[in-house]
Amino acid sequence: MHKISTAVAVAALGAAAAMGTQQVYPQTLVNASLEKRGKMPRLNACPAKFDDALQKNGVVPMGTVPDVTEPKAMWTPEAVFTDKARKEIHKRAMFPYSSVSTIAMVVDPKGMPRDLCVQRSAEFDLDKAAAESVWEYRFAPATKDGKPVAKRLTVEVRFAMR
Repeated sequence: MHKISTAVAVAALGAAAAMGTQQVYPQTLVNASLEKRGKMPRLNACPAKFDDALQKNGVVPMGTVPDVTEPKAMWTPEAVFTDKARKEIHKRAMFPYSSVSTIAMVVDPKGMPRDLCVQRSAEFDLDKAAAESVWEYRFAPATKDGKPVAKRLTVEVRFAMR
């Protein structure tokens, strides 16, 4: 039997990405009960460019913005391989296997993800598995002048099978 591991990295893009580094937040549990979110909306590809501005649409754009703190990941459940992906990897004997799905989203003022889209696609149907996992993430929201605000960021979900 092959060992399956999934590593999830949350990275806010912007100045850190421009310098070639990514800020990674540790996985921690939230003691409070999680809000019920309902069914995940349909997953689409991201547009070529996001047109965000706090004054325009209430969303702080990706990257470092003066006087705005980044959202901090509080709960990041691991994504799981789908049966289809597992079967294809075994069928093609693609060991060791690794792939990354990059999901862009907005973290709302309550720390909940919304407006998910695929920025970089993984093989097979792993994007959907990544998005389902990201949909369950919970954050301490971004703040501006001590008040929570919506902030766009990206999440890299890594899949690995040995």
